[in-house]
Formats: sequence, structure tokens, C-alpha cells
Amino acid sequence: MAGISDRLKQLVAHTMGSNTSAAPDLPSLVSKLTLEKKVSLLAGKDFWQTHSVDRVGIPTLKTSDGPNGARGGLFKGGVTSACFPACVSLAASFDRSLAQRIGKALAQETRTKGASVLLGPTVCLHRDPRGGRNFESFSEDPFLAGELSSEYIKGVQQQGVGATIKHYAVNESETKRFTIDCRLSQRTLREIYLKPFEIAVKKSDPWAVMTSYNLINGVHADASEFFITKVLREEWKFPGMVMSDWGGTNSTAESLNAGHDLEMPGPPNKRTFEKISAAIKEGKLTEETLDKRVLKNLELLVRCDKFAHPEVPEEKAGDLPEHRALIREAGAEGMVLLKNENNILPIQPTKLKSIAMLGLAKEFLGHGGGSAAVNAHHKITAYDAFQETLGDKVSLKYSEGARILRNLKPLSENVTDDEGKPGFTCRLYTDDSDTPIVSNQSASAFMSIERPTLKSVTLTATFKPTTSGSHYVSFGTVANTKVSINDEEIFRPTAPQPT
Repeated sequence: MAGISDRLKQLVAHTMGSNTSAAPDLPSLVSKLTLEKKVSLLAGKDFWQTHSVDRVGIPTLKTSDGPNGARGGLFKGGVTSACFPACVSLAASFDRSLAQRIGKALAQETRTKGASVLLGPTVCLHRDPRGGRNFESFSEDPFLAGELSSEYIKGVQQQGVGATIKHYAVNESETKRFTIDCRLSQRTLREIYLKPFEIAVKKSDPWAVMTSYNLINGVHADASEFFITKVLREEWKFPGMVMSDWGGTNSTAESLNAGHDLEMPGPPNKRTFEKISAAIKEGKLTEETLDKRVLKNLELLVRCDKFAHPEVPEEKAGDLPEHRALIREAGAEGMVLLKNENNILPIQPTKLKSIAMLGLAKEFLGHGGGSAAVNAHHKITAYDAFQETLGDKVSLKYSEGARILRNLKPLSENVTDDEGKPGFTCRLYTDDSDTPIVSNQSASAFMSIERPTLKSVTLTATFKPTTSGSHYVSFGTVANTKVSINDEEIFRPTAPQPT
């Protein structure tokens, strides 16, 4: 394992035992790469994977969202996965052992999706009850978040899967997360916002750190030499690699010089060969800096044992009884009873005639959205669970009540694509012709299709309402858009209207 720092040798040996014979001399490997190939290793190949360089034996690396399940490549549908309780629930257990056991199970799930790195845990703090990803994080307490995330990370990495602690740093709000500038003192920063990261880095050595979208004291997190090099690598002695959040690389030379190793996802935006070549010619960047960044990415391949096992297995479902039992145990341990007026709990069917359920009781709420969404092996709504448990002993009454969501539900039911199958037909165009370069059917309106230089996209479907009368239609867009029904244009906004 020549060419890897002593610190990394110790960590790899501790994790993988003696199974490190396939690791090459990494600096020698880097020296064999052309500039173009070096650049390719600084950004993702596609949404989840890095580039390989077959000529010199560099394999690809696949990642998968976490943090409460390994979803695999598709955001909607796809292979089913175990859905573990969210980290806010895990934190309520105050149980280090439970956190580590969940980490081990998540590593096993990650393997079933052909991935070597899990994109979790999230350790940003709960600083506002409106925080859009509070459920995904552990706590408002930096110590609790740091301690439990450390055990989670240990559990994942003991199985030879890399954990990615995120989002570094001060990413406690989803509102304006791409543009917000979080300004705070050094004391506040170190005693509160950085503390869970510091604890986890020092106690569990996560193999990867993901930077946040926001600016901190005027500098984007991915381009901050202070956070990446001075604090993370020099003060905390972090030996691993640093990747961006998806779409969170905001510069070319600045982020590379700051110590930022990998732009995700691919194809790259800021780390194209043209942009990096130009930065080198202008003296803003050196090839030596590129070598350092490439080396960090190769070291992660070593820690994940990818040189010995370069294959990326097909995704599969691993619905294990022991995982189901662990999910049930963790869910129970994370429950907190705030009030039990008149001892209404536990429910005694012999003493009740009816139960009213309000809100989203008829929708599956087993996980949050975004990175936390998985296609769970088993799904049940609160309403169905009550009905299944109580049978006809108690009458269940349901009302959705006042709708609190700004947007209508996605149009996913009673719609068929051009082939008559459930879902939409998506067509992608690069010019003004009537011939699409891609025509794809999907049961989801979210389609993972990689095509740069697109000019237009159309989504079409046939909708058959189940009731007569007026119907509401809503949509959000980040581009110039029009909505048509039966070829009649009904709406064309004058400006983009994001959801």
C-alpha cells in the first residue's frame, strides 16, 4: 500500500484487516494519468457514480442516499429497501448501541444496491422548528448528535462501507439554502455548529464529508479553505475525502484549492476539462493540486476495497427478518409520550366506540422526502394499521381536514403514458425539430435522464378523473413552460415559478 499516508494505512488495516493486497501504489498510479483523466476523476460520471480509468485499473465507485435507508439509483419506484426510523427518532432513544446496529444494517442495505458509500448521516442541528430536514438530523444538542452519529458511522464502516457525514457546515435551514450567507462568530461556530462534526470525525473517522450549499461568513462551504483544510484536515486530522452536495460545487479553482475533492453529481458543471485547463493556463490552479485531490478520491476506493472488487453488482431487495425486527425495535425506542390524558393509551377496544383520525392518516408517512425517501419493503398507513389491529371492534372515522400543503399532490393516479401504462411519457429535444432524442416512459414524473444541452422537454399523459366537475391543476417550473389540456393551452407563466 505504498503511497498512502501512515494514518490512512492504519485506518484501512483496522477496517479491512489484511485484505489490502490489491491496493496499488497510488502516487505512481496518479503519475500515469493524463491531465484529461485526472480531471475526470474530480467529478462524478453520472448521478451516483464516479469515473473509472480502465487503462490503469481505476474502478468506479457507486454511492447511495441515506441516511435512513439505502435507496439505490431511482428516486421513485425501483428496487425496494429497508426503511429505518429517521435520525431524530434514533436520537430520542439515547442509545449508542442501537445507533451502531442500525449503521451495520444500513451498510448491508447499501451493499444490496451495489454501492460502496452511503450518503449519511446528517448531523446539522435543529435550530428552528421549521427546519425542512430536522427529521433527517439527530438533535438540537451538538453532543447528542455527535455521539450518536459516531456510533452510526462506526456501524456502517465496520462492514466495509463508507459513511458520508453531512452537510458541512451550518446547513440548519432549507430555506434559500443555495444562496443564504450564514454569518456567525468563531465561538458560536465551534461550540454549536461544528461540534457534532468534530465529535464524529475524531471518534469514528468517517471516510467522506459532504459540504453544504450555503455560504458561511461570505464564502461557499465547498470553497472554504478555512473549513476544509484548516479545521477539518489540519485541526481535526481528517484523512478522508470531501465531496459536494449534489449541485453544490460553486467554483472551479477556488474549491479545488480549498481542498475539495469531488464534484457531484456528474456530468460536471464546474470541473469540466475546459474550465480546469483554463484555470491552469491562467495560473489559478496547478496540476499538483489536482494530483492531491485525485489521490484523496483514490484513497476512498482503497478503503472501500474497490481495487480488489471493482464490480458494481445489480441492485436487489434484501428484505431480511432481522432488519424488520430492528426497525420495529428502533421505532419503539424512539417514541416519546408527551401526554396521556385520562390514560387513553394504551387503547382498550372494549372501552372505545370510535376513533377520529384527522390529517394524513391515509397516506404512507414512513419517511421524509428527498435524500431520505426510499421505496420501502413494507408500507402501511396509520389508518390501515388501526383498522388492521382493531378490526370491527372500534369505528374509525376519517377526515383530511384543512390542507396545509402549499402544492397539490403529484399527478400519479389515474394517469397513463402513450403506451397505456401507468405514468408519463417524457420526450427530450435538443433543437426545434419534432423528433426527440429520447422518449421515455416512467411511472414517476421524476426521471433520471442524463442529457446535457437540452432545449426543451415535454411530459404527456392521459388523465381520467374518477369524479365529474371542476378539478384543480398546479405545477412548478424553473424554465419557460406552458400547460395544455387536449392540445388547448390553458396556462403559460410569464416567469419561472419554482414549487
